[in-house]
Amino acid sequence: MADALLEVRDLTVKMASAGSPRTILDGVSFHVKHNEITGLFGESGCGKTTLALALLGLLPEQYRVRGSVRLNGQELVGLDERRMQAVRGRTISMIFQDPALALNPVMRVRDQLAEIARAHRVEHDGLALLASVGLPNASRILASYPHQLSGGERQRVTIAQALVCRPALAIADEPFTALDAPRVVELARLFTELTGTSFLVISHSPGVLARIAGRVLMMQAGRLTEEGPPRQVFASLAAADA
Repeated sequence: MADALLEVRDLTVKMASAGSPRTILDGVSFHVKHNEITGLFGESGCGKTTLALALLGLLPEQYRVRGSVRLNGQELVGLDERRMQAVRGRTISMIFQDPALALNPVMRVRDQLAEIARAHRVEHDGLALLASVGLPNASRILASYPHQLSGGERQRVTIAQALVCRPALAIADEPFTALDAPRVVELARLFTELTGTSFLVISHSPGVLARIAGRVLMMQAGRLTEEGPPRQVFASLAAADA
């Protein structure tokens, strides 16, 4: 697709096992446009997180990946780890569901943001970055360790961390699961207000994706089964369940 930022074609992931390899993703194809929020919907265990990790080249060695993942025209499948590290964080980044996976408990927030900027040789303004993700009193947060922050603050810090290098694409894996309803609304609004970065938002919540996504991809048992505007996709799902 000519205007696609991310283009995935026939992505297949198999995991080695004692018997024959087990297929986790089976011929997945989709795209994400520039400055677009795309939702990825599906029940737990359908392959959503495996897809995200495959896009980032973070699957363990026992997984085998075939197909094509092109980001800004660059093929990512088959890149060696050194070249993938230059892409990961700089051009494509990940927002994890659990901030404990993304935040170092023994480093202050300012040092964690600075470490990412140094690794990719980019300039960053920690105060402005935290303000952009809706965090007041940014000076206090920059000087804090993760355990000194509330759950909502830690979640927004992980988003800021993913945006240090202003990546073209950020993948958010179930970012709303641990939040109460008011914080879900706030975070959903934040995704729609951020510009310059496309988002692939993974969620099992139709309500959240209907609020923020321009398109939704539906995944079942490792395959994409439907794609379209949220209202259309979720109406089709409701009709199938009726």
